[in-house]
Amino acid sequence: VGSSNTTAIACSSYSAMTFTDWRLPNREELPSLVDFDEHAPALTGAHPFVNLQSAPYWSSSTVTSSPSSAWEVDLGTGATGSLLKTGVNLVWPVRGGRP
Repeated sequence: VGSSNTTAIACSSYSAMTFTDWRLPNREELPSLVDFDEHAPALTGAHPFVNLQSAPYWSSSTVTSSPSSAWEVDLGTGATGSLLKTGVNLVWPVRGGRP
């Protein structure tokens, strides 16, 4: 489901598989999943994820020099960029790890 970055707050109320502690990954976490030797999606062949699209996904991190923008990672190419928070990208909720 596509969503604007304002959905970062909504992840705290997201519920799946009986878990309720979902959040958006931050700028460091999301790119750590990328494998630049792979494309469409740019993830290792052994990744355990399903239904991921080769498209940009939001991170929870705001661009310091542009508070109206947030960082994103394109899982089609592995490229990292930024987009205005009013834009539309996909979200990939995660649990645990860094808050």
